[in-house]
Amino acid sequence: ARARQDRARQEPALRPTLATKLLRASMQPHGLMNTLAVLQELIEQRPAQASLLVERLADQFNLLRELSQHDRVGLREELELVRTQLDLVGMARSLPVQLEVHGPVDGVSLPPGVLHTLVENAITHGGIKAAAPGFTLHVDEEPAGRWRLRLSSPRGAGREGGSGQGQRFVRESLTRAFDDDWGYQGGAADTAVWVDTLSFPRA
Repeated sequence: ARARQDRARQEPALRPTLATKLLRASMQPHGLMNTLAVLQELIEQRPAQASLLVERLADQFNLLRELSQHDRVGLREELELVRTQLDLVGMARSLPVQLEVHGPVDGVSLPPGVLHTLVENAITHGGIKAAAPGFTLHVDEEPAGRWRLRLSSPRGAGREGGSGQGQRFVRESLTRAFDDDWGYQGGAADTAVWVDTLSFPRA
């Protein structure tokens, strides 16, 4: 009980800290720098496509700003954020990136930016390329009132460990939202696919 009281007193300070981490992680990845470099080329070669890319980039940061103000968001809103990022990557590389979702979406709530961060990890590690697997999210209801989310991503070169900034953000966010009542693990399924699995209680 004392630990819960201490944590409740810390909540006002924790929210801006995690929100700042989310925005920083999203605004400074290699993917954004690559997007801006491609944007410069598009402005000269295909100005109409460049305009669309800028609009989608604005959509992404508007969503990031809005969602980062909440302790939890609906899975539907989180997936919208993820799709803006994949749209940006696809537009920048002229390579459509697919996201398939299997299972219920409505009724699932989770910390903002968690799936977005895991997707960004795949992008940062070079998983997005021709003939690479797409992204697939499986959402399952587990016994005892829990959700299980399994995200399969293109692995990319050099993606091995689980101690990077992105995975630290995921763990911190889950702890803040669910105390110790959550599970998370990530690892390679094979040479081409990386799998992240989240487990947490239903709201």
